[in-house]
Amino acid sequence: MNDGKTGRPAAVSPWIRLPNGTKVRHRSEGTDGVVDGLGKALTKDPLWGVRREAAAALGEIGTEAARDALLEGAKDKDSRVRRGVYRALGKFRRDDVAFRALGKAYMEDGWYYPMQTAALALAETRHDRAFETIVKGMDRPSHAEIVARGACTALANLRDEKGLEVLRDRTTYGHPELLRYGAAAALGKLASFHEKRREEILEYLVGLLRDPNYRARLGAALGIAELGYVKGVDELDKVAHAEPIGHLRTAARRAIRDLREKHADAAKRIEQQDEIDKLKDENKEMKARLASLEARVGTGRKKR
Repeated sequence: MNDGKTGRPAAVSPWIRLPNGTKVRHRSEGTDGVVDGLGKALTKDPLWGVRREAAAALGEIGTEAARDALLEGAKDKDSRVRRGVYRALGKFRRDDVAFRALGKAYMEDGWYYPMQTAALALAETRHDRAFETIVKGMDRPSHAEIVARGACTALANLRDEKGLEVLRDRTTYGHPELLRYGAAAALGKLASFHEKRREEILEYLVGLLRDPNYRARLGAALGIAELGYVKGVDELDKVAHAEPIGHLRTAARRAIRDLREKHADAAKRIEQQDEIDKLKDENKEMKARLASLEARVGTGRKKR
């Protein structure tokens, strides 16, 4: 890049600017200097927002040095910063060091929302032991069942079919109502990744729409929307008209809208694919005709 005046290459600035306006010096070669600067900001800056932003930037860099800097940030006393660190560590796919740090955070952080974030990050790592680790710690009591609900969402994000039975079990009577709610919503989302199980899970969630507990019914409505199966519209429509609790009627109408939008998007993609296939066929036909013409021209020249 030129400086616009002399035509000479512009000098690379040895500084990066953090969200609070602070400049941190780095070396121009590679990312080592950037990581050093961000690591310093993560552990030394007095503003928690800057420390969290530094963690996010380190997660995007994704090198071993960045990961090690994040491990230092996991010791931060501010839970908001630790949540940012855990989210960033989740970007290190199948990394044993990051996975162990997140597993420890999930089980031992001691603060509910950071533990929820660690559960979600464990799923993002796609580590071979992520499923068993999430399930192992998911039934601990917490404020508003935030840890268990986060674990349910993590299992849905992990997309492992084994999670269907784990989630279905936690929608049943006897579990905390907020856990039942979160598990039902996550069950629909997970089933959307397993087409052979969609019919079965839809039938189960439809049955849950008649559960005596309104949170379970609400979770079932959200789960049907997440499932994305247009067959669920009729059942949701019954809830939208007959459910005595207004909040649930609203949720059912929103779920119907989401389902119809998903169905419309899917139909549009199919239509676009049909048009692409048609163009491919026309292109293939044109190539065949062109090859035939070239063959005729070649034959004519030989006769001459």
